[in-house]
Amino acid sequence: MIHKSHSKKELCDIIKTFEIDIDQPETMKKKQLVKRLSSELDIIDIIKPELDRYVFYNLIDLKEFLGACNPKKRLTIKQKNDVILDCRKIQQYIKSDYIVKGSSFSSVEDIHELATSLLHAGDIPSVRRMCRDLNKDPKTMVPFHPLLSRQTKRELEIRENLKKRYSQKLEVKTGYFALSFS
Repeated sequence: MIHKSHSKKELCDIIKTFEIDIDQPETMKKKQLVKRLSSELDIIDIIKPELDRYVFYNLIDLKEFLGACNPKKRLTIKQKNDVILDCRKIQQYIKSDYIVKGSSFSSVEDIHELATSLLHAGDIPSVRRMCRDLNKDPKTMVPFHPLLSRQTKRELEIRENLKKRYSQKLEVKTGYFALSFS
């Protein structure tokens, strides 16, 4: 029932977050933990909705998430490194002020084709940065939007809210102030 791509740490975090009745999941081996978690999920009827990190509203969403491949681990390490390398090539084009001759590409179409092929890996920060910078290119007709998992979308929303809420501001006060040095 639980896909093997989910790490033990993530499973322990899910157990704590949704308050599933498993004592000391950190001490168990992953295989034992998977069996125990599967049996507990079969027993329980409802979970409390969690909207901070995992964005699950009910038990069915949680079971679907655990049954499917982990969205953050869909790529192998080699594939991820290839994606990052391709993003660096596109960043080279961006840093040369969107001039094709300053990059390893022969045309703008080649760049857009490569960028389109990388959109599926939107959970990787390099891909999001590449899309953001490539959208500023005056030669781009269609904007690039990376595909994000629900967890990554939620993490980015939380970061954005923190930036808005706790931004440092300069406060200027006018008036007469007396300083004394003793």
